[in-house]
Amino acid sequence: MRDDRRTRVIVVAFLMIVLCGLLVWAGTLESDPDRNEFPNENDFVMSYDAYVGDRVQVGGTVVETDPVVFVVTTKDGDRMEITAVSFEGDPSVGDEINVYGTLETEQRVIVIDSYTREPWERYYMYAVSFIAGLWVLVRFVRGWRFDRDTFAFKPRTEARAETEEQYG
Repeated sequence: MRDDRRTRVIVVAFLMIVLCGLLVWAGTLESDPDRNEFPNENDFVMSYDAYVGDRVQVGGTVVETDPVVFVVTTKDGDRMEITAVSFEGDPSVGDEINVYGTLETEQRVIVIDSYTREPWERYYMYAVSFIAGLWVLVRFVRGWRFDRDTFAFKPRTEARAETEEQYG
């Protein structure tokens, strides 16, 4: 295979087109319970009775703990309080929970599996990921340079010289 700038541009453009096509194709697929994709609050809030008896996956914020009641909010801003029946665990008011279970009448879900997350955990995850991303970016920029002639990344010779002096 030829190793020049034009070939690399064509290959990168081709791979980007394939990636965009696969993303569009994935967006056209429907939910399939056999693939562990279950209806969520965006599906059943507007037509609740149609989903009674089905397994659902839903998440929201705890507003009451005995019994566990949580509020779900759809993309459209509609809200619904749902009672979690057979919930194992001890969530606090304000915690975020995700529940997998069977949807029942009277806005109840019989819990099969669930997990609870405190509100600060999401911000911690984003902060740690951001710091790690910056660290990787700095390491990449310090160790590599972009060669416009070959349209490729190449190791920086200064970084190699510093490393060789440091470690022999």
